[in-house]
Amino acid sequence: MEHHSNGYRSFYVNDRVFARFRAAVHWTSRRPDAIGRAPENMSAAIEQYMEQLATRLEQEFNNGEQFPSIPPQRRRRLREAR
Repeated sequence: MEHHSNGYRSFYVNDRVFARFRAAVHWTSRRPDAIGRAPENMSAAIEQYMEQLATRLEQEFNNGEQFPSIPPQRRRRLREAR
């Protein structure tokens, strides 16, 4: 499961939570006292969080091993989406 490229991802997130997160990352990334303690940008923050959560879930529910990759997602047809 070694894949090191970065790609575009899309998620639905509550607007209020997104605005708080964006402001927190924006302002802390500009503080000299936050260097090395706060993410540099939103992408770095999300990647850091995802890595930490995946590790915790693997440890808690899969004996510390990475879960297998999920099966390929098939695209839904317009009729199925209703």
